[in-house]
Amino acid sequence: MEFAEKYAFPIEGQLGTAFPRNNDFGEVFYLRWGKIRFDVHWGPELNIKVLLKIYRSDGVCEHFVVDTEERRAQWNHH
Repeated sequence: MEFAEKYAFPIEGQLGTAFPRNNDFGEVFYLRWGKIRFDVHWGPELNIKVLLKIYRSDGVCEHFVVDTEERRAQWNHH
């Protein structure tokens, strides 16, 4: 079985500061942006899918699928 790390692996991550937003009920919640760069053993035409797992303090694990499809990517960077 092949592993994803054979083709791509994360090399850098950034996490922005939290900023408040209000939902339709006027309740405040916080958002923050994040960025992960990958070193890719292929060309920029490769479309990477990232499964992001967020582990919460109450034991809940959320799963998000991120599609890179970066048209402006340089060779080996997504």
